[in-house]
Amino acid sequence: MMAGGYLAQNVDLPIPVVAAILCAPGYVLAGWSVARRHSAEAAAWAGAAAAVTGFTMVALEYIVGTAIIVGADMSGRYVVLGLKALPVVVLWGALCGVIGLALARLPIRRTGRYDTARIGSPVRTGPTYWSRRAGR
Repeated sequence: MMAGGYLAQNVDLPIPVVAAILCAPGYVLAGWSVARRHSAEAAAWAGAAAAVTGFTMVALEYIVGTAIIVGADMSGRYVVLGLKALPVVVLWGALCGVIGLALARLPIRRTGRYDTARIGSPVRTGPTYWSRRAGR
């Protein structure tokens, strides 16, 4: 997220919000990695947790940096802005986690041929590696 904030220095939106938007592939990856073994809710929570963690780190960096350089008044404005943007970042992370869930549940053909009449059909229509090896 720090790199995302550095890339968006001259954007009108607040840098922590831009960094949260730019790091969406990380939230998708968090949702994907959790969705392979857990439920859909866990994937959404993983994406939201990744988003909140990164957003909080970037926001705290800007709050402390502004307090040191400019003063407490502007730093207080960043605190209020961060609290206002936090629900949006949570929802954005949850949405990206659900996208990771969808990617984890895609039917991917590894070996053999699948019946494509239905998406995700586990019915095999041809011989697989192990059945050929066993002589079946």
